[in-house]
Amino acid sequence: MISIVINEIMTLIGSIIVAVITLLGTWLINNHKSQKDYEIHYQEILMKKQLEAIEQIYRFLQNFSVVTNSDGWYPWMKDHGRLVSLITELERLSGILIWFPTKFVDLLVDFNNQLRDYEKGFSQYTVARDAETLEHNDQYRNEIKLRAVEIEKEIDDYLISGEPVVEVFKRNKKVLENFLEQHPEYKK
Repeated sequence: MISIVINEIMTLIGSIIVAVITLLGTWLINNHKSQKDYEIHYQEILMKKQLEAIEQIYRFLQNFSVVTNSDGWYPWMKDHGRLVSLITELERLSGILIWFPTKFVDLLVDFNNQLRDYEKGFSQYTVARDAETLEHNDQYRNEIKLRAVEIEKEIDDYLISGEPVVEVFKRNKKVLENFLEQHPEYKK
């Protein structure tokens, strides 16, 4: 009789242990799956934002691919309003550069600086017709075209690499941390 009671208790304890293991295993699997689903969804959101940014940048770069004037210059090289509009657009685009590696950001900042430099001498570059000014505009057109192609190439290289956006953030964070470490006057 005691052996029957012991067997029933052991069976009950065994059933409880199996139930606890099953519940714990199910909870762990569901928790892991939920976490993976969240990570996948998060990556999808980041990728979507990044692709939207890439589309906007490519659209912007189209301003530097077509030369329509007979002198071989871009239309905005003779129209101050269009030049200012491009600079404003590039400044707006700077707000979406968070999705890209710092090297890419540096390229766009340099591009912006070159457009601003041209804007500073705009009245001289568009009015004067001496050989030196014409040569400057031709060289500037070539340089800006090369910079635009370099930016497109950098986007293509980045997309081909398949690097997840989160990894870009991690690498950018390290660059920023290194920058802060190089400046001892910075206090946390």
